[in-house]
Amino acid sequence: MHLFGKGKLFSEIFRNFAHVKKTHQSISIRMTGEKLKQDSVQQKLSEYLVRTGRRNTAERNEILEAARGIGKSFSMEDLAEAVSQRGVRVSQATLYNTVELLVDAGVLGRYYGTGETTYGILPCNRHHLVCLKCGRVKVVKDKSFSEVLRARHYSAFTASYFEMTVYGVCSTCARKAKKTNINTSIKK
Repeated sequence: MHLFGKGKLFSEIFRNFAHVKKTHQSISIRMTGEKLKQDSVQQKLSEYLVRTGRRNTAERNEILEAARGIGKSFSMEDLAEAVSQRGVRVSQATLYNTVELLVDAGVLGRYYGTGETTYGILPCNRHHLVCLKCGRVKVVKDKSFSEVLRARHYSAFTASYFEMTVYGVCSTCARKAKKTNINTSIKK
């Protein structure tokens, strides 16, 4: 009975070890993937700066890191706030010039929406659903649509990234309109 207890104990330890090892591997893979993406963005910027004969300054790196830290599409005001929260002081001109440089380098994508230009770390293939009533914008990623666009070949053109904007009425505004129409018909 004592040996059976030890065998059961060893099998339980082995099972727990296998689970921990598998969990650790998935975390390592996930972290490695994020690290590779960060390194490729930094490498892309460094190569662009060398190719164009520009310096790799601390301000440019801080602005890039702030943009990465936002984690979603952002406006210039969002980026200025993120840079400020990092304790870095840069002029508005430096911020705008650096963002323009990052777009030219292929590190940031520029997206034109309803009145405000936003930016995002590339590749950032996405769609915007824009409500014509309230102006609300919802960002949607659709892998199947992305695959279709990547498979397309255009003559004399190489696509870097894409953005698609769909205009319509959001469910909230549609419900409000429906409710208003019902209330209007009752009053008559």
